[in-house]
Amino acid sequence: MAELKQAACDAIDKYADDLSSLAKEIWEHPELNFEEFYCHDYLTKYLEDKGFHVDRKYKIDTAFRAVLGDKSQGPHVAVLCEYDALPEIGHACGHNLIAEVGVAAGLGIKAAFEKAGKPLGKVCACCVQSRLFFRDDSYSERSRASNRSRDFPQLCMSILCTLRKYQSNKFFDACIRVH
Repeated sequence: MAELKQAACDAIDKYADDLSSLAKEIWEHPELNFEEFYCHDYLTKYLEDKGFHVDRKYKIDTAFRAVLGDKSQGPHVAVLCEYDALPEIGHACGHNLIAEVGVAAGLGIKAAFEKAGKPLGKVCACCVQSRLFFRDDSYSERSRASNRSRDFPQLCMSILCTLRKYQSNKFFDACIRVH
């Protein structure tokens, strides 16, 4: 488990400049709720380039789902983030940082999968409106973490704790839901 955590942390460190640029790019292109077309395209291209299977325009035109792994190998973990801005004040709400943290968590988990030599479950880095996301039947299944897969949710939580440290000088909110 320690090796997987270290691989995740190393990946986040490796991509720190990319992640900072990603947050800055979103900051410089504030788009209101359901109008985030630039940010949608920017983030989906980035995640595709990093090897994620990306469902563009997932449920709505400005949402996406970036997937790795297979839930038959363990639990399904969704890292949720947003990237919409507020009228007149832009990203004062910090959603550009929430998107950055979601992408970073996805990159960290991907590195842990690679270190393990196989997926340990399924991870979705999802940038969608959470009220739409949780209405999706595929994400409202009961929790299925078994004894053999308990380490995967712990790894994800460890990654998020690492991200809190990484983002110590920034305001952010990240939420994780384990299935």
